[in-house]
Amino acid sequence: MTHAARSRIMKDLKELESGSTLSVDLVPGDDIYHYQGTMLGPLDSPYENGILQFKLEYPENYPFQPPKIQFSTKIFHPNIFPNGYICLDILQKRWSAACFLSAALISIQSLLNDPNPNDPSNPEAAHYYRFDREKYNQIAREWTNKYANPHDMCQKITAAKEAIRKELDEIQRHNSSGFDVHPVDVRDPFFCKGTIVGPQDSPYHGRSFVFNVRFPLDYPDKPPVIFLLTYIFHANISQFTCLNETLVQKTWTRDSTLSNILRNFLTLLSNPYSDDSCTHYAACFYKHGREEYNRLTLECKKPEDEQELLSPTVKKLISRELAELEKDSHFQVGLITSDDIFKWKVTMCGPRDTPYEDRVFNLKISFRYNYPSEPPNIDFTTKIFHPNISFNTGALSENFIKQRWKSDLTIPQLLLSILALLSDPDLNNTNNDEAARLYQQNREEYNRIARNGSQ
Repeated sequence: MTHAARSRIMKDLKELESGSTLSVDLVPGDDIYHYQGTMLGPLDSPYENGILQFKLEYPENYPFQPPKIQFSTKIFHPNIFPNGYICLDILQKRWSAACFLSAALISIQSLLNDPNPNDPSNPEAAHYYRFDREKYNQIAREWTNKYANPHDMCQKITAAKEAIRKELDEIQRHNSSGFDVHPVDVRDPFFCKGTIVGPQDSPYHGRSFVFNVRFPLDYPDKPPVIFLLTYIFHANISQFTCLNETLVQKTWTRDSTLSNILRNFLTLLSNPYSDDSCTHYAACFYKHGREEYNRLTLECKKPEDEQELLSPTVKKLISRELAELEKDSHFQVGLITSDDIFKWKVTMCGPRDTPYEDRVFNLKISFRYNYPSEPPNIDFTTKIFHPNISFNTGALSENFIKQRWKSDLTIPQLLLSILALLSDPDLNNTNNDEAARLYQQNREEYNRIARNGSQ
């Protein structure tokens, strides 16, 4: 499988888990290509209350070819073949690389509710659907009762429904808790809508935030997925985002509850994490411009231009960093142009006992507007022969910076780590293959070229 296919499949699964309203569970098979799936029959159809199981297989060149989806549960339906394959355009000629698995599954649910008898895979089902709808519904319900109720899955889903309803009843009884959750349709407790009210000790006091909750079919073995719908200006939370990564502890157990997660949400509204960020510009204000942060939380609307909004705060932060670096005897620093604080020039000497000793190196540091959530770009403008630095462009290995970067790391600390890198190259993050090869195989030749500064 190509890296692109693997990445897209993982994105598919994450999107289905975090953003979908479908009551669907997928269990991995022997490899990343194959899955066993379970979905509930849609409400107001003869498949209601049915537990429909299917096989999912990804092709090797996914997403340029559609996934194969085959029901293993027998279903009486005009567009489902006796072997379980589904006659559906999105799984055939209407598939495109822009489609996601969730779109295909939603289309299947829609097809169960609204068959197309003009293009039948099951002529008998199509005939009854067109000319005797009552008979069609009767047979489809009989098949659902007979084939779509496996005992073990029925027990698991019944237990999940009982656990969910018990939790929702508990939330209703404690209506002073600051949140409310209820099923969109009482017949299906797996998909709910909720509202949470900002606590008194937060800048969100009195505001209401709307969210969706999708419980897994094997709840409480797995946590519910919570998806925020209301805009919020917050250091750790953004609109239209799955809150699980922020709120749900990795140590989820059967004793954990939705109420626990929502109480964590209330706590987070009052006390954001200063070392964790989902919306980088809000986190930057929270750490470096609290007064402006509080103003924007009250404004309740998304800024039109994040870059323009951030610039004054980031400029102050970068100016402080520049002043600190000017005190450091290891480096000489200044602005490339006097009117642009976002671009620096730095001069440093090569470290002792290295082939760079007695050499002087010039670097360019370019800051992004979302600094310090994202690290600056650092390029050598002096030619240097080194495994982690491109000889042609001077670019420092991007992974080297990313692996070390934290929002509280200072530029002097980062530059000191670059000096250390000149003494001890990181062969896991190379940016000059020839230098890396010589460093490992012919150190004498490597040192000679590095001293001369030419490749």
